[in-house]
Amino acid sequence: MRKKQMESRYSKEIHRLYLQMYPRLFEYARSSLMNDALAEEAVHDTFIIACQKPQALCNSINPEGWLVITLRHVIANTLRSQEGARRILGEYLALSSEDLSVTHDQMDFELLYHDIAEMEEFKLLKEMAMEGQSYLEISENRGISVAACRKRMQRAKEILRKKLKI
Repeated sequence: MRKKQMESRYSKEIHRLYLQMYPRLFEYARSSLMNDALAEEAVHDTFIIACQKPQALCNSINPEGWLVITLRHVIANTLRSQEGARRILGEYLALSSEDLSVTHDQMDFELLYHDIAEMEEFKLLKEMAMEGQSYLEISENRGISVAACRKRMQRAKEILRKKLKI
């Protein structure tokens, strides 16, 4: 019974913090990520972490600060993920154009990179890296969960790393 009481207390505290902190956390994330959808996703990920670690949050001397620090880490991971996707994609495009000795302006992108352009994984990377879409936007557009989208993105990066041999 004691465990259920603690879980209920944690749940109420997280709910209170969500109502209190969401607008501030969203504004902070939006100013860092420059994208509403990515900011919303980052704040939601922060509260998912809070739900996974309720004791750490609720027993913190400063739970609001705990959330801000967690959000900073989520933002850093988001930026790192996007930069990684851009870097991998850029390296592949650079290597492919060297192989064909053709500039991007001379040929249509889809024609130039037809070997991987039709791959579902490449389309995911392109949506994130070049179009700036968030995991949430991509998952909603494709009718899949955010977790499935993240896993597919991970596989896409692995495929391109293998092609680039990095």
